[in-house]
Amino acid sequence: TAFGWGDIGHGAVGYIAEKKLTPKAKQLVYQILGPEPLAVAAVFPDHVRSDSRFAAMAPFHFFEIPMGFTAHTLP
Repeated sequence: TAFGWGDIGHGAVGYIAEKKLTPKAKQLVYQILGPEPLAVAAVFPDHVRSDSRFAAMAPFHFFEIPMGFTAHTLP
């Protein structure tokens, strides 16, 4: 069982991920997300989850990995 990470956990992952991006990848991310750092953008899906204007984004909030698989071995 996993527990929610909240804003601090999501922001920390976004911060670390941004530091690991290559310059080319960072440019692409900023083209998609705009100028906000990933630490800020990482909390957005939680904040708009109950807003019907963003219902189309719901499937992108997370994905489940069945027991016995990894992200690389999904069927």
